[in-house]
Amino acid sequence: MSRSVYRAPFHRQIIPWIFAAVFFATAPVLIFYTSGYRLNTKKTVIERNGTLIVDSTPRGARVYIDGAFTDKYTPVTFQNVAPGDHTIRLERDTYRPWEKRLTVRPEQVTFANTVWLWRDIEPELVLSNPVTALTSSAQRGLLGIVSTFDATTTFSTWSPRTGASSPVVLKGSSSGSHPLLRWSEDGKTILIGGEDTQALTWWARTDTAPLQVNPLPAGLYFWNGAHMHRAADDAVYEVDPQTGSLVRMPLAADTVDQSDTLALLKTTGTSALLLHEFNFNQRRLSLPEGDWRLAALKNGYALLKDGVQWLSFKLGSSTPSSNQTRGSWPDWLTSASQPTAIVLNENEVIFWRLDQAPETLWRQSDFVVRAAWHRNGLSIFVASKIKVFAIELDSRGGHQITELGSFDHVYNISVDQGLLYVAAEKDGKHGLWQITLE
Repeated sequence: MSRSVYRAPFHRQIIPWIFAAVFFATAPVLIFYTSGYRLNTKKTVIERNGTLIVDSTPRGARVYIDGAFTDKYTPVTFQNVAPGDHTIRLERDTYRPWEKRLTVRPEQVTFANTVWLWRDIEPELVLSNPVTALTSSAQRGLLGIVSTFDATTTFSTWSPRTGASSPVVLKGSSSGSHPLLRWSEDGKTILIGGEDTQALTWWARTDTAPLQVNPLPAGLYFWNGAHMHRAADDAVYEVDPQTGSLVRMPLAADTVDQSDTLALLKTTGTSALLLHEFNFNQRRLSLPEGDWRLAALKNGYALLKDGVQWLSFKLGSSTPSSNQTRGSWPDWLTSASQPTAIVLNENEVIFWRLDQAPETLWRQSDFVVRAAWHRNGLSIFVASKIKVFAIELDSRGGHQITELGSFDHVYNISVDQGLLYVAAEKDGKHGLWQITLE
């Protein structure tokens, strides 16, 4: 009796081979995928993914990538992000959103971890005086304020704890003037005016009562340590605010300005000046044509001024270097290891680290009124005639610009910790406005 042999149908015989073929075909793809590799269809190459690290101040912001909510909140690290450009957006309730397009590169880490989110809050009027100029003393939480009452210009101080001091008239000032205000390093004494060779100038100690404002001869002044420095036609004057004394140091006939380390010298038969370094083999450097005067001595640099022209020199260097720009009086970042400032030139905002060439951060059609640093040194605040902005210095994907407030007219701004103060008119009210930043 013959015994029959069972044969499975053909489709059942082939199925295991199909599964085996699919497995061997997809296994490498799965291994590559789980190892962080992706096929870049634009380049037709296989690339390994990158990493994206996102953080913000304050934390807890919702993170969106390319318009999609990731279900993650800052701080967060994203592994295996496909290489290429991605739009990163952060949102947090009661704060203004942040958005930037960043490039993620294969096998590299891309950081967006220094993001500051600014509060979404309307400006608050904190002082009704018609303020035209102001600056803050970071050490003391005190504002120096210039105001105009019925064609009379006054100076006073203000803080949220003590309010405003009694205003003192700036004798000889013009109505509605906007003098430059500069604090001493200890935040106790303030220079009012003195921004060029013809400027009216006063100084005041703000740690004594009652507040007294003392006139100085018109001229270009700067803080030289704890003293106020000014060069006249035949002498250099140093004012000691602690004692109120004025020391006169005669200048040689060929000298137009001088400090402990250098002098600006005339040259025979020409209007050009020489920079003479006392402590570097008596070296003399030729300056561009101009009526240059000392305007600052900072961390081994000399800053010279001629009208709106600025010139920096690295002192004591075997390879002399200089940089030049033009604009308003620099606003310095006090925490910087290298002297770093923001300079305004009409409608331009210029970033200037004295060991590098100046860089134009922002250019717009409207006139720029004032700029001030945020304490982290990563952002600045800029006022146009009617608006106030925060500008992030990180240039990747373009500078992030956030509008913080709008006004009928802006005169000046200053920053103190997490508060932005604006001298402005808004809704028919002229005074000091406060914007809570953080």
